[in-house]
Amino acid sequence: MVALPQGTRQTLIALAGAAVALVLQLTGLSAWLALLGIAIGLLGIPHGAMDHLMMGGSGGGRSADLLRYLGGIALVVTIWWLAPGVMLVLFLLNSAWHFGDCDVPNVGRLHPIRALIYGVAVLILIVDPRDPSVKPIIDELLRQPLDLTPFAGLDSWRVAAAAMVMIIPSMVVHPGIRHRLIRSAAIVALAYSVDSLLAFTWYFTIIHAYSSMNDLRHHLGGRIPWSWGELIRAALPLSLVSYAGIGLAGMILPNTSAIVALFVALSALTLPHSVLFHRVYKMNY
Repeated sequence: MVALPQGTRQTLIALAGAAVALVLQLTGLSAWLALLGIAIGLLGIPHGAMDHLMMGGSGGGRSADLLRYLGGIALVVTIWWLAPGVMLVLFLLNSAWHFGDCDVPNVGRLHPIRALIYGVAVLILIVDPRDPSVKPIIDELLRQPLDLTPFAGLDSWRVAAAAMVMIIPSMVVHPGIRHRLIRSAAIVALAYSVDSLLAFTWYFTIIHAYSSMNDLRHHLGGRIPWSWGELIRAALPLSLVSYAGIGLAGMILPNTSAIVALFVALSALTLPHSVLFHRVYKMNY
């Protein structure tokens, strides 16, 4: 059997994941929230569970990286506790930067601007705070109901965001541009077809986490990429620690839902994780 090129394989997996999301939406499967949690657990968390393997590269020693990593987690959790509204904005901005940094090739001096605009556009598209699947989560994160008045004109912003998601990848000369544009079209299509939480989970697990893990296989393996089995074994210890931490948080904070505890955990890991991954992509372009 002839192996598919990497770009083709990633695109086919993205489209297959989009098809699954559409089926979940159309069937109204009552257990789909649990399925989303499982998807994030199997792909979202493990893609950050190899951060320790990236520590000690260019830009800092291993011990310094570890201290910055733990300090970043402590800082995020503290701000969530003291000022959840501020932390929600910071989490979204950092996520936007991280998504764009990973998904837009790091080419040229304008990369930081392109990456941030692209990431913000993706989040505007796939995270609609008016959506019933998202608003209760935001309300619980904020510990008060979200005022939807500022989002009255969000539909126009979403149209502009859709245009940016399609245009920005085409601004970069890169061998995989055709596949990136197909994935961008899938992001736009799914954002308008399914609930926001479903669209976010698809983007986070399939477009972002899976692609990042695949890139990490090549980065860690050098001339001979790691197999997926090697990658899974490397991610397993810290993935288990993360699962245990989320479970512990649920026990300590019994009034916190599992999905909110999961998002707080993701936000705590995203800050130091995005710094390490920026280093990886900067080295490989």
